[in-house]
Amino acid sequence: MSYRAVLLFISIEFGYYGNTVAQDFWRRVNGPYGGNVTSIAADSSGNMYTVSNELGNGQLYKSSNHAHTWGLIGRCNGSLLVTHRGDLLLNGVLRSTDEGETWHVTDSGLTSTVRTAAEGLQGNLFLGTDVAHWTSPDPGAIIYESTDDGYHWYPILYDDPSSNNYIRVLLVNPFTNELFAAGNWPGFFVL
Repeated sequence: MSYRAVLLFISIEFGYYGNTVAQDFWRRVNGPYGGNVTSIAADSSGNMYTVSNELGNGQLYKSSNHAHTWGLIGRCNGSLLVTHRGDLLLNGVLRSTDEGETWHVTDSGLTSTVRTAAEGLQGNLFLGTDVAHWTSPDPGAIIYESTDDGYHWYPILYDDPSSNNYIRVLLVNPFTNELFAAGNWPGFFVL
């Protein structure tokens, strides 16, 4: 009997499955409640923030005790990012400098709905959005960049304005500082 056959027999007979071992490292946390979590962020003080969405009613939560309990900060939808300065940036247009207690509008140059955010190694910020349609100031814009901590945004990637494309995920490679972007189409972009 081969080694693989013995392993297969043990797996079937005794109920061992490879993913069970990996799942032992995960711990389910309490809450936050209010639907699907669409964005997670953490600041340098150890606070965690989530945005959840249930039937279009978004909620922003904060935990100061490693996700054991959560408090509702307010109602919102979208993408949350903690900048290198420690500011919370919601959808690239709302900023909090006091851990979510107060918010002020900082948008300048955004023309479509924000879906995801990322920060580069030099502190530049990126937003992935729905494609900006013909009526916007930047038709076709789909990724924006800010070099001033989110106070001004500039389009850096365009798509067909008549499409329904959007960016789902942005990631900055911490070794190369390359920006990866994946959307609602096969494959992804690298900048």
